[in-house]
Amino acid sequence: MTVVLETEIFPISGSEVKLVLDTPAGLVHATAECEHHKATAVTLQNVPSVVILSDVETEEGIGRITSDIAYGGNFYAILPAEQAGVAIRLDRPTRSSTPGGASAPRSTSTSATGWSTRRTPASAASAT
Repeated sequence: MTVVLETEIFPISGSEVKLVLDTPAGLVHATAECEHHKATAVTLQNVPSVVILSDVETEEGIGRITSDIAYGGNFYAILPAEQAGVAIRLDRPTRSSTPGGASAPRSTSTSATGWSTRRTPASAASAT
């Protein structure tokens, strides 16, 4: 969405811009917070997601894992981060680190299940 706004394919008309994106997976609703003709944060409401399989056990390079398989435009394995050897840090939940250690605002993606993730627009990361 940041590319669509910052290249003026769709003009930035204020501090908030709302778009509906037609994707192969379905309609994605997007809202961008903007300052100085740049997107500073993007919120996405993704397509509905559903669990296809529950408690699927598999042996991977990281060892035995148990996950649920869900579809929400793509297929996803959902499992506790600890099973994959990933530590989740909550000390800075609204900022992300960019190359060089700078912080940048992130965007939010929310599916029909209510889960949300935040991502950094490339333009915001390069602007810091």
